[in-house]
Amino acid sequence: MKLNPIGIDEKIFFQAHRGGGGYEMPDNTIAACKYGWSLGAIPELDIRNTKDGNIICLHDDTIKRTTDACGKIADIPVELLTFDEIKNLDSGIYFSPKYKGERIPLLTDIFNIMKYNDRLYLYLDLKKIDIGKVVDILETHKMQKRCILCSSDISQLLSIKAIIPDSLLMQWIGGSEKEIIQRFYQTVSNGMRSLDQVQIHLIDKKESDGGWRYTVDKDFLRNALEITREYNIDLEVFIWHFEKEDLFGLLDIGIQWFATDEPMRFCKYAREWLMKKQTV
Repeated sequence: MKLNPIGIDEKIFFQAHRGGGGYEMPDNTIAACKYGWSLGAIPELDIRNTKDGNIICLHDDTIKRTTDACGKIADIPVELLTFDEIKNLDSGIYFSPKYKGERIPLLTDIFNIMKYNDRLYLYLDLKKIDIGKVVDILETHKMQKRCILCSSDISQLLSIKAIIPDSLLMQWIGGSEKEIIQRFYQTVSNGMRSLDQVQIHLIDKKESDGGWRYTVDKDFLRNALEITREYNIDLEVFIWHFEKEDLFGLLDIGIQWFATDEPMRFCKYAREWLMKKQTV
């Protein structure tokens, strides 16, 4: 990765999904970004266009789940609303009264914080978005080397690469074990050299056998890690659920990049693993 992230002791690096995944922080807020950065993480935000062309940070199609919106407006897709119609909604109180007053941020609000510290980075998951506007805002604010643009659609990422050759790109790959393996090797064949990271979703097996937790097995992850290293890119795993032993197992394989909805708990276990390694 062409970054200099803080990480955990500059050895283990991680994405704070939606800033705190809705578990530790109200997602896609300024407070969540600051929280993720304070832990050494790279916060992840989801970006969308409003009707009037502003780029906002919002995961869902609508404002219903994450704001205090009520009435018809709550169910209207945000692409059909102007920023003026949503800018005063509270996007923190749904999570906790402690975060009352948080708003749906513009992407430029986040950039205005980042400009004062060149070690602050962002993941930007491209939702329903005008790619041309994304390119313009990155170049205007000189953030193309500090934002990792994320999509499951590699053709979307390659279209950005054609416009901004030095952009940072990550393809995320989810689905069933078969779908993940198939799509990973398709990426190896078709576009791996254009990426900076590949993220694989690690989903729990339907029935636990008391051993390896995830549907994707260790052998595939070892091979994927070897391949990504050959291409000089990072393999990141999104651990939807985890306990300490699950994270230790992934770290023992050699994986250094993670995504999590629970960044505080992740940090606790990752530090325990590092301490254990130092004492062996």
